[in-house]
Amino acid sequence: QFGLILCDLMMPEMNGEELTARLKSDPLYKSIPVIILTAVDSEDAEYSALNRGADGYIPKTIKRKLLLKKLERFLS
Repeated sequence: QFGLILCDLMMPEMNGEELTARLKSDPLYKSIPVIILTAVDSEDAEYSALNRGADGYIPKTIKRKLLLKKLERFLS
């Protein structure tokens, strides 16, 4: 099983919010943290993703070192 799911908000088949909602409604995947990593740096988009079940929302402008630290926290 996965320890963490990292996905973009904008994807071709379904967006990150839809993926998150599907994962969180499935008992097999519900407990896996879902982090949205996206170029969409918007308070409304972040609120919406968190409201659909995302465990974190990280703009792609984040520095690599800080991103790794945040992801590390979810994996421990």
